[in-house]
Formats: sequence, structure tokens, C-alpha cells
Amino acid sequence: MAKFSRMIRKLQTAILQQGGMVKVNTRQFYSEDQQRMITGYSVMVPEWDERKQKTTDREQLFTCSAVEVVKLLAAMLEGLRNEPES
Repeated sequence: MAKFSRMIRKLQTAILQQGGMVKVNTRQFYSEDQQRMITGYSVMVPEWDERKQKTTDREQLFTCSAVEVVKLLAAMLEGLRNEPES
């Protein structure tokens, strides 16, 4: 699990360097079915809310799989790298 946490941080840093921003929050909850604590990941992207005249966070993904978070962040980074500069 530590490997995925490190990959998530590195991808976040790379996204920031490309001019993007992404937040990854974690929360834990108890699963009655599995009789153990589960970690959930919430990937948030800030966006401008015209009505409120401020930036709000929009949830892109909620999952209990760190692998899915890494895949999403890698796709976001690839999209930023392929974006034409203005």
C-alpha cells in the first residue's frame, strides 16, 4: 500500500507541475461484511462556480482501490501533457 501512496503523491506533484490541480482525500470506515477497516479515496478537482463566485471542489472519483486512483491520475497527467499550450 505504501507504494501506491507514493505513486499518488508523485502523480499529484507532476500534475501540479503541468499546471493542473487535484486533491486526494482518504477516509476510513468499518465494513461489517469483511470485518475490517476499509480505506476510501476521494479524488477532487477544483472548478469555478459562477453562481457562488468561488472555487469549489468537484468529486471525480470515490473508490476503495488505490490502483483506480493511480490510473485516474495517470490519465489526467497524460491529458495535461497532450494539451496544446496557449
